[in-house]
Amino acid sequence: MDSIVLFNENNVTLQISGRLDSTTSPLLEEKINSELEGKAIKKVTIDAIKLDYISSAGLRVVLKLMKRYDVEIINVSSEVYEIFDMTGFTEMVKVRKAFKEMSVEGCKVIGEGANGIVYRYNSDTIIKVYKKNDVLPLIQRERELAKKAFVLGIPTAISYDVVRVGDSYASVFELLDSNSMSYCIGNNPEKLEEYAKEFAHLLKQIHKTIVNKNDMPPIINTVNKWYKNIKECFDDATSTKLKELISNIKEVPLMVHGDFHTNNVMVQGDELILIDMDTLSYGNPVIELGIVDFNYVTMNLYDKGNSERFLKISKSVSREFFDYFINEYFDGLSKEQIDLNKKKISLLSHLRALSHMIRRGFDSEAVKGVKEAIIKLVSEIDDLNIE
Repeated sequence: MDSIVLFNENNVTLQISGRLDSTTSPLLEEKINSELEGKAIKKVTIDAIKLDYISSAGLRVVLKLMKRYDVEIINVSSEVYEIFDMTGFTEMVKVRKAFKEMSVEGCKVIGEGANGIVYRYNSDTIIKVYKKNDVLPLIQRERELAKKAFVLGIPTAISYDVVRVGDSYASVFELLDSNSMSYCIGNNPEKLEEYAKEFAHLLKQIHKTIVNKNDMPPIINTVNKWYKNIKECFDDATSTKLKELISNIKEVPLMVHGDFHTNNVMVQGDELILIDMDTLSYGNPVIELGIVDFNYVTMNLYDKGNSERFLKISKSVSREFFDYFINEYFDGLSKEQIDLNKKKISLLSHLRALSHMIRRGFDSEAVKGVKEAIIKLVSEIDDLNIE
């Protein structure tokens, strides 16, 4: 049995390899006591990635640590986890199984969002590889939100496993013969209007779904962040009216996805399935429609190549798709009402665009164009609520 003790301020990681039994346990305990003596340690993490076996003697060492420190056991093999589970340790201390290793080398990219890249692993499976390493809380949150949406009738893909891909984490989904809607649009341009209408029907289904507001955050928080980032860009009158318009958006307990675009909608036969549920929120659908407009219309006005880079479709197809979509979403309203709704959505879209550009350091001419559009729209709009 080998062990390595690593310190990080008040936390210590204990890496154990081999067998922890009646012979090796006293040696480990002696080493731990020697290493930790006199140190202000609060948490001990036992990294069991190379631990092959633990006996009752080894478990007693862990028990003694639990009486002195906050203990967590990570990277536990299935065999060792069974021992912890049978002896009741999984009910007394946090024990995390080791993540299975998978590779996406040679796999086709079928979608990409802000947080991750989606690969087709095989005919049955897709893998979403996250771009950041510290995403385990995000993955857990996304899985919980996906389950809530699924129970409420939204066609949602729920991850059945979390794995390691290189230095990153990934969620694994069973999605038979599916591709992102962006991919399908690119390969079936003659079905553009059909896809746009299906896209609209799915979003309307989401927006009609009543949720428990305690289950997810309010999307108005996102709009308030946009405003905070841009309020200094305008004179007092414009800034004040913007704040009033945002404050008067009616709060409703309706589901919104928060990042609804064709990379996050999978086409599986005749069914659409929603992925990337970490942004799931509740609130007024007008905000979500503003986000859709941002992706398909506004950013294409100020960022050359945005649509090809992000959505994998041309600027002209992106605009045509949005026009089909928005008219289907508002089907049944008069042209005058649809035009007014579009104007309100465009204002929210431009607010997001300006916030995005300021944070990303966009060209000053592009920023100037967005600011001028916002000032004009603010002068023409009395509220942001839509019919």
